[in-house]
Amino acid sequence: MKRLILAIPLCLVALGLTPARALADPVTLTGGNVFYHVDDPLFVTLPGIGADITVGTSVSPSWAGSFMPGDTVNTSVSEDFATLGAEGSFMYQGTTYQVTDMGSFTITSGDITVPTIPLVGFATVFTPFTFTGTLTGVSSGGLTTSLELSGGGNAALRFSQVPGGSPQFFSASYGFEDAAAIPEPGTLLLVGAAAAGVVARRRRAKKDEA
Repeated sequence: MKRLILAIPLCLVALGLTPARALADPVTLTGGNVFYHVDDPLFVTLPGIGADITVGTSVSPSWAGSFMPGDTVNTSVSEDFATLGAEGSFMYQGTTYQVTDMGSFTITSGDITVPTIPLVGFATVFTPFTFTGTLTGVSSGGLTTSLELSGGGNAALRFSQVPGGSPQFFSASYGFEDAAAIPEPGTLLLVGAAAAGVVARRRRAKKDEA
């Protein structure tokens, strides 16, 4: 019994010496983007948490390359900051954190058809996507936090072509949007049906009055 009583203060001391760790709620992304550009680093800009992150020295999405017009390409991509290296910062609950290499993300997007570019220049293809990822950082005071990110939006995938060549990857911008601001097709259908019902009732009421 005496050993148990002595162990309690020791446990309390140990807990007091344990470094503080901030546990963060999931963060939904409603703005910013993940941007690839040929021969450039990967840029992640998330204004909602003040994040401005550069990943790697030259990073292209895994599907990038040269294509033939009409080819089908799955534009999903995953990145691991530990493999590529990351620099930058983000803000959460009023505290600024320097990004560590413990972050990662996965973008899931549909298949696209590589466009035909009739003249020397560019062509852009759009496709929706969903996003999940983690972002970890350390504050100047040594506090560590890890955010669980999620979001979605539309990707703008740009291809270039030179005379006599085939379409090639040029850039990919996965732009986050506020899903709440965009009614789903099903919701639009319900709203339209309700409005049609109101109009029909008003017409019947006018006929009855006449």
